[in-house]
Amino acid sequence: MRQSIGLGVDSEYINFYQGGGLNSGSLYHIKMTLMQLSIFGYGNETMDPMPELIELFKGFEAVLKVMLPKSLGFEKLIIRPPEVLLSTKSGDFLVDAASGGIIKLFEVAWQLYFYSQGRERFVVTLDEPENHLHPSMQKSFLPSILEAFPGLQVIAVTHSPFIISAMQDSAVYVLRYLDADIAAGADDDQSIRGLLGTRVVAERLDTVNKAASASEILRDVLGIASTIPDWAEARVQQIVGQFKGTRLDEAALKNIYAQLEREGLASSYPSALTSLTRSN
Repeated sequence: MRQSIGLGVDSEYINFYQGGGLNSGSLYHIKMTLMQLSIFGYGNETMDPMPELIELFKGFEAVLKVMLPKSLGFEKLIIRPPEVLLSTKSGDFLVDAASGGIIKLFEVAWQLYFYSQGRERFVVTLDEPENHLHPSMQKSFLPSILEAFPGLQVIAVTHSPFIISAMQDSAVYVLRYLDADIAAGADDDQSIRGLLGTRVVAERLDTVNKAASASEILRDVLGIASTIPDWAEARVQQIVGQFKGTRLDEAALKNIYAQLEREGLASSYPSALTSLTRSN
């Protein structure tokens, strides 16, 4: 019974992937089931309580306390038919009124919780779990899941540097295009290489620095040569071009920095100097 309780949500996802649409939505089924757990679990004057349902209800609350952001201050669930509310340190609000990120965590917690019933160890695959999540939630997403479900193994497909670096004890694999058929100097963007029909290989990165900054991970793991916008990169090159072939004395270096700083590009100063020293 424990595992079958969450089947309403599963049917919605099956319907979505097979037919491209939803009937009532997964959150609707979760709310209805929580109400049933509360009503039938605690019982009333004419209905005996069912301790097993109370245990499931409180168990889900315990998972939410781990998986929802600590800044939310979640304390418990409140049933006020026909709604379910999140009771937090700052007040109560409808689950439906929560942000997309909170609702996503709520739904993921539900699926994992009921699937885990009767299973000590299991594997879950997640496709781009960073969607709808604030960067702070992306950083805590995997650690919180593994704290809530210690016997869980996660295989996540992601483009988020925060997901990649979230766990120290993890293996990182990248899908790279073989460049044998690409001429030297081709675009560094991995998506462009894919359009050229090259083969894809999986490569484990044993040396990835998981404590690196988001920019470093984007460059080293995800193949993004530069993390600044294209217009900013073009403007940096224009400024650098003014000093090519000139003597790089103290005055010139100060002038370069001043121009970059005026346009909000001071962080590109080291790369600008590198470009100049290579060309001069």
